[in-house]
Amino acid sequence: MKFVCEKSVLSSAIAKTSWAVAAKSSVAVMEGILITCAHELTLTGYDLSTGIRVTVPSEIQEQGTIVVNAKIFSDIIRLLPDEPVTFSTDDNLVATVTCGNVRHDVLCLSAKDFPSLPDIEKKYFLDLRQDDLKKMISQTIFAISGDESKPVHTGSLFDVEGNRVTVCSVDGFRLSYRSAHITNESEEENFKFVVPGATLKEVEKLCAESDEEASICVGKKHIIFRLGGSMIISRILEGDFLNYRNAVPKSGTFKVRVNRRDLITTIERVSILISERIKNPIHLNFTEKTLFISCRTPVGSSKDECALLGGGENLEIGFNHKYILDALRACPDDELDLELNTHVAPILITPPEGNDYLHLILPVRLKAE
Repeated sequence: MKFVCEKSVLSSAIAKTSWAVAAKSSVAVMEGILITCAHELTLTGYDLSTGIRVTVPSEIQEQGTIVVNAKIFSDIIRLLPDEPVTFSTDDNLVATVTCGNVRHDVLCLSAKDFPSLPDIEKKYFLDLRQDDLKKMISQTIFAISGDESKPVHTGSLFDVEGNRVTVCSVDGFRLSYRSAHITNESEEENFKFVVPGATLKEVEKLCAESDEEASICVGKKHIIFRLGGSMIISRILEGDFLNYRNAVPKSGTFKVRVNRRDLITTIERVSILISERIKNPIHLNFTEKTLFISCRTPVGSSKDECALLGGGENLEIGFNHKYILDALRACPDDELDLELNTHVAPILITPPEGNDYLHLILPVRLKAE
């Protein structure tokens, strides 16, 4: 096989593909990238759980397939000069990489030992803008659980209802969801599936911030995301995901409006004394026109205030500052509504208009109580 490719293009494709390559394996081929030269050049990584295939613009001079160690291949290409790269192989499975005056000869592995990507019994199809998919993931992924005792919550739920999809993440302390319009090409209007958080991180990276379409194909056990010249295939998580609609209170006792940036800045100032070792909560004290925020730790105390843009009531409630900040930073609007009931009920963070997203955070019981 032989092909010529721009260094930057090849380096980018290797970086995308390498995520799905096993870091360490007793089987050498699992630590490699499958290179296929046919009518187009493709690079494939697959760790038996998740696979990524990237189509690479190149000049193909001779067809063939081979497996090259991902780390070695990445390091070689990364350090080459910014010139076209020529990659060729011989009958002894030796790959020659040349670029300018640089030449590397690397022993590779046979492609016949590389595992095939799973066949998917196609069940559901949907299309949406890559920009929308990226936003839905980035604005909910922080609430995915890291507790492996409930595997289904280590991913995000995709809840499809007609031409609308809601992506929801929960971790036992908070809940976040975001909705967007889709083109539902499935026979069924309503269906659900759960995608692992690790897979969604890579999907988010590969999504373009544009109107380009993302195509999703869902089978019984696997899902395929097609994003331009990249394809990610992943298993689907099984189990009963939390009924997020029932978990959200229908309405709060009172609602206040805040400036998102002002509230973020205030919480950041007050939480300076909190660390991984000192995890004291922040106190939110709502009054008619002002939100007073304070924190007391063994090393000192902090307090600040933030103006309310809407009416409030007297209520003091405690929260993990990180959970509040994660939610606020994920919101796209400059102004937000906060809905509350009591000092032991969750807070809801919602947009000033519409219901495209929601963040629910459980409070922390304050010691003074």
